[in-house]
Amino acid sequence: MPVWQNVSDGDNPGFPAATACGIAIVSQGTNSYIRVLTSDNRIFQTHGDTNGTTFVWDEGWTELTPGPVAALRGKAFPNRAAR
Repeated sequence: MPVWQNVSDGDNPGFPAATACGIAIVSQGTNSYIRVLTSDNRIFQTHGDTNGTTFVWDEGWTELTPGPVAALRGKAFPNRAAR
């Protein structure tokens, strides 16, 4: 059963708490990474060590650059006033 670990303060300085809106976690062998997307389109990452079901998150957050580029898709809404 997973155990809650707070990675937003303490041993992990630099967490973008005010604007965080999405998160992704990836585990590859003994390395794990958490990436956070912020509402102002920035990405931050921290690294942790994995030993079975135990995670050690003791590194600070760093901003990844460049951030994602926004892409608009779809069609514009029709102008209902012109009908």
